[in-house]
Amino acid sequence: MKKLVLSCIASLAMIIASFGQAPEGIKYQAVVRDASNKQLLILSGGNAGDPNESAYTDMAFFVSGSIGSKGLATKGTAVFGGDTVVSGSLFAKQKQIYHIAGEVDATTENYLGIMGNPTDANTGFSKFKHQFIAPYSGRLKSISARCAAGDGSNNLNVKFYTSNGADATSGGTSISSAMSIPSSNTTVSLPVNDFEISSGNVCALSIQRASTNPGMTNITFIIEYDIFD
Repeated sequence: MKKLVLSCIASLAMIIASFGQAPEGIKYQAVVRDASNKQLLILSGGNAGDPNESAYTDMAFFVSGSIGSKGLATKGTAVFGGDTVVSGSLFAKQKQIYHIAGEVDATTENYLGIMGNPTDANTGFSKFKHQFIAPYSGRLKSISARCAAGDGSNNLNVKFYTSNGADATSGGTSISSAMSIPSSNTTVSLPVNDFEISSGNVCALSIQRASTNPGMTNITFIIEYDIFD
């Protein structure tokens, strides 16, 4: 640990010195690792494929941390302090929030409309009303739901479809989340264990609860997209 700290101090000192020598770009590369190679910091100028700064007039600054390390004992998350300005395109894992709703007065499977029209919930599945296209590959991360009628005995079954077939419900995969909503107008949230979605697939969501009509239902779900191109 002491070696890692000393290495970090030395690296920072060299980086500060490099700023004084070359204001037009960072002319230094630093690699800092712990004994198990779990922590890595890279500062570089140049190009992602070739870090030779002198070969490129447009300098790039890369900061790398360990993906998925946030909140873990071994830290590797890249952190920016203060105001951060991005000039150009931002490529990253980005979370997209979707809100859909519908007035559900049946105990059969109901697809919720993506256009925000509550009357779409009680119609048969329609690829014009109930599905959307995934712009990138990614994964479903969580679902939150609330409805006008509570039922502590019967779960609200929320089903997410994705497919590259004729429509979202044909020839693809799906995942169901059983959500217990015992009281009316109470939000319940469930994490989803990385249900994968492919770029260009169509997706849809349905709800169903035995015995008790949910009534006006609101659903919010989060998809994490891999935006790297």
